[in-house]
Amino acid sequence: MKIEKYFIPVFCLFLALASCTTENKKLSDKILKLEKELMSPGGQADTLKAGELVRNYEAFVAQYPKDTLCPRYLQKAGEVSMNTGNALRSIEFFGRVGAEYPTYRKAAECLFMKAFVYETSLGDLEKAKETYQEFIAKYPNHGFADDAKAMLQNLGKSPEDLMKEFDAKNATVETK
Repeated sequence: MKIEKYFIPVFCLFLALASCTTENKKLSDKILKLEKELMSPGGQADTLKAGELVRNYEAFVAQYPKDTLCPRYLQKAGEVSMNTGNALRSIEFFGRVGAEYPTYRKAAECLFMKAFVYETSLGDLEKAKETYQEFIAKYPNHGFADDAKAMLQNLGKSPEDLMKEFDAKNATVETK
């Protein structure tokens, strides 16, 4: 009699969990399919598919915020948004990685990319500077730390200015 008393609630819980896992899997499979279609070699950039992919990344994160795929999907949403000219959304996604998943193994790269997008896509040098400085402060030993320092040193310089500096340094080295 005791078994019957617990069987129905446990069985219902099992069904609920199984259906969540099934829905999770369906959305993950849809994302994989869209990624393959969008990233296929020789395929042309399809902004509609890219938008659909980003919406699916967002839906997954909203529905399953504790899933280990979430920070990766936010990072990918940032990359797709950046590559389709949606810089503001890109910054939002990269920022969410650090805010919501600070222990994600690529949180540092996302912060660096946020600074990079501020600089190169939006031309917001003040925000880029602030974000590169945040990166250096948070991740001083990261492989991109030297890159962030170089980006700060060259922030706002034109390619012509950079070439002049490079030529001047080479001339100095050659005369020594």
